[in-house]
Amino acid sequence: GPSISGNGGGCDYVILCRKCRSVLAVSSQVLPHEPPSGGGQRMPRKWRGSNPAAGAHGGCSSVYVEPLKWMEEVERGANEGKLSCYKCKTRVGHFSWSGIQCSCSQWVTPAFQIHKSKVDIVREAPCSAQE
Repeated sequence: GPSISGNGGGCDYVILCRKCRSVLAVSSQVLPHEPPSGGGQRMPRKWRGSNPAAGAHGGCSSVYVEPLKWMEEVERGANEGKLSCYKCKTRVGHFSWSGIQCSCSQWVTPAFQIHKSKVDIVREAPCSAQE
């Protein structure tokens, strides 16, 4: 059969507003970022060695997506601002064209940051045939 590529396991998922269940993004719109690998990176000392798993994918407290049509403040041309659900207007994140520092200490630029605490990430397709 076709080999499954190692990047992200090839799972399709959707990001739903936790409050009204509207679809905010799909996995193909998520921009993965590499956590800093201590190599010559100017990491704040408090991050270093305190929690090596914090940088592992999934340890970040936010996901970053490409700019999407429902992001009203982005569409208006703002440089930074809040991201709110297009349907129920609950705040789900923040954006900044000049970048945001992730909880794993990596800078993401530009950043359209959705807080995992405000959304549900739901797998659409199982990662393997076994569900």
